Amino acid sequence: DRFRGQPEWQHVDPSVRVSAVDDLDDDAQGVLLAIATEDADAGVRAAAVGRLTDPAALARIADTDADSGVQAEALTALRDIAVGETDRAVAEAALSGLSATKDLGEVARGATLAAVGLAALERVDAQKTISAVSRRSVHPSVRHAALGRVTDSDELLAVATKSDHRDIALAAFDRLLAGAPADREGLKTVAARARGEASCQTGQSRAGGARRRADAAISRRA
Repeated sequence: DRFRGQPEWQHVDPSVRVSAVDDLDDDAQGVLLAIATEDADAGVRAAAVGRLTDPAALARIADTDADSGVQAEALTALRDIAVGETDRAVAEAALSGLSATKDLGEVARGATLAAVGLAALERVDAQKTISAVSRRSVHPSVRHAALGRVTDSDELLAVATKSDHRDIALAAFDRLLAGAPADREGLKTVAARARGEASCQTGQSRAGGARRRADAAISRRA
């Protein structure tokens, strides 16, 4: 049999090749890269891509593979590295291979390294994404940097009413109130909007927190 002695990742059956990819050791990166770039079957390539650890190789595959599923797998791997890697150079290399706002937002919110989260945030322009980062990032420095870039009043209101971080919520309230009329009734109108938003969106517990934040902000500024 002319196929006897061949490794299973070279088997004629793609399903056997996928299983063989799963069985390869993590340090078999050269073999995995060859499979990821040379196998005729997109499913086999995608399986190999999911095992790669080199951001540069993953970025090339994301840019050049003809199959959208393989490209998506490479982008997912890049995002996971950017989020979870503790080596800054590796994480930043992975980040450089990402461009979609959704991916950049996920990195900004969840990156293990604050510096990587900040680098991702710098590349985001969408107000909704920046607002979400200011509410949810795991790093205070990233949350504050994101809040400083929220310019849309509705997104500021979302931060003020939905953030679980008191300092961020109060800072958002302060900015809302700074743009409101100077009279006390105008301040109450902003606070009332915040209370209503919290009640509609997140239930009584979050609404109570929003009311307390609104009242604290009003008492400081009125």
